[in-house]
Amino acid sequence: MAYHTSCLDCRRFSQVALLLLVGIAGWFPVDASAQGAAVPEVTSITGSSSAAQGLPAAEAALINQRSQETLEVAREASPHTNASSIASFQEEINAAVARATGGRIWDPTAPREPFPRTSWGHPDLGGYWLAVSYVPLERPDELAGKPLYTRGERR
Repeated sequence: MAYHTSCLDCRRFSQVALLLLVGIAGWFPVDASAQGAAVPEVTSITGSSSAAQGLPAAEAALINQRSQETLEVAREASPHTNASSIASFQEEINAAVARATGGRIWDPTAPREPFPRTSWGHPDLGGYWLAVSYVPLERPDELAGKPLYTRGERR
């Protein structure tokens, strides 16, 4: 599997991870007083700026959220549209489609196989047919000369 080149650089990867964590932190608001413990402070090990020192983690994560460098790294790391996502995996998609279809793809310009016909030229409708109507497909011999039922016989 191919990885984007910006993901191989640890610095950029940590910036993208921070951006993702900031987005996740925005989904789940945290109230430190309700938990009974303070939110741990951000240290220099996490790669935060000096402006973030001494702030709770949730607030420190928001300091560089809109910096131009962070936005550029995020744009490089992830595709913008569905089309660019598909373009990056086009070869793998084509291989999966070929495996799934076995190479049998319908071509409307190809000549079609001839429909089977009887010896007298009509279409051959032979085979197994499902009859769930309980109506006989042939008329009984006692009704051979009678074209229709009378009103009394139809019930």
